[in-house]
Amino acid sequence: MKVLIIGGGIAGCSLAVLLSRYLPRVDITVVEEHERIAVIRSLLPYVVSDVLSLDDVQMYTREHLQDYCGVELLLRSTVSSISTTERIAVVGDEEIAFDILAVCTGPKVHGPLVIDDRVILHFWSEDSALELRKLVDRGKVIGVYGFSTLASTLLTVLRELGIECVLLIPSYVREYLDPDTWSLITKVLEEEGIKYGVVTEPEKVYEVDVIAKVELRSWSKVPNLDLGEEPATNTIGSTKYSNIYCVGRCSKVVDPVLGIANKLESDTFSYLHALYVALKLAGYSIHVRGFVPIRLLKLGKYIIALIGYTATFLRKQGVNTVASRIRSPITQPLPGKEVSEITLKLICDYRTQRLLGSFIAGTDQRVCDIAKLIAISILKSTSLQELLHITIGYNPELTNLRDPLVVATESLLTKVLT
Repeated sequence: MKVLIIGGGIAGCSLAVLLSRYLPRVDITVVEEHERIAVIRSLLPYVVSDVLSLDDVQMYTREHLQDYCGVELLLRSTVSSISTTERIAVVGDEEIAFDILAVCTGPKVHGPLVIDDRVILHFWSEDSALELRKLVDRGKVIGVYGFSTLASTLLTVLRELGIECVLLIPSYVREYLDPDTWSLITKVLEEEGIKYGVVTEPEKVYEVDVIAKVELRSWSKVPNLDLGEEPATNTIGSTKYSNIYCVGRCSKVVDPVLGIANKLESDTFSYLHALYVALKLAGYSIHVRGFVPIRLLKLGKYIIALIGYTATFLRKQGVNTVASRIRSPITQPLPGKEVSEITLKLICDYRTQRLLGSFIAGTDQRVCDIAKLIAISILKSTSLQELLHITIGYNPELTNLRDPLVVATESLLTKVLT
């Protein structure tokens, strides 16, 4: 069997490595338009600050794929056309036959553009990180367009470098958030002295010299291959073509309960998606329950987590929701030490009492721990009663300091039952 993988990012290279493990006799070819492969996007901001080199942000090396996994790498190459009937792809002057085609192209990006003396940069590749590093050295005012882990990391790095920067929040993110959640986020931004604005078209923001676009919605399509605007499916990887799989950021995964398609953008998701496809091709019976969308941001000293869905979004899907928000201490009061507090909001389906979403904000690392527990609970269709038992068992009350998740769950359960 011959497998052709278009795209040498995390998804494409992970799929190649995993296929070589589970199907060692398969011929695997990876086509990548850049020189480097498997760049970890979340680490690119540290390339801008010279903390890491480009070699430090690669998940796999060429030597690993070629020598250890036996993968053929075609770097600085692009696919010009594909015949799904003849199962042939044209790469440069070469025709490559395939039995299985994996599209791992990720989002659609372009090089730096200069519009009205401003640089528009898609911050998504090693080239963009190097370009932004040059612009940082020139003392430019930089606008970071996005509201994700990568966007907040880039913003944090730039602020630590003493660069004047502005967080440009996409208008569709603002529309997605609940009013009280948005109010809490703006309060954090103002408290941390972070300049921000809500924009629909970042190219028209004239208060900055450079716009680094992190939030990219359109995916990089393959010539002659009609997979639709955004391939989405209930089963991992399948499209209307039985032998073609969309893996990673160019695909969507559908929540099996709500029927809502999520386009997830983390490197971890790309790897997991590749793992499921590899196992499926290896003949394993795979059933994917779904993935929980999570936005984890570091804004100054605050950690903010958005897990699952917002009440605003769920209402548009016809779901009758109930929400409860609490503010609770998370550390014991000690002499001379400020008590750390956490704000926690839970959202559930009124009819089933199933947990569907959450918002967490705080300065303590436990925000991440609670976010993981909530994400697992959403994935497992956990009810409020079940969540209450889990949290009490997970963090028993050994002190007079109550667990914020227990407090929030009890508050929401009271609302539902009354």
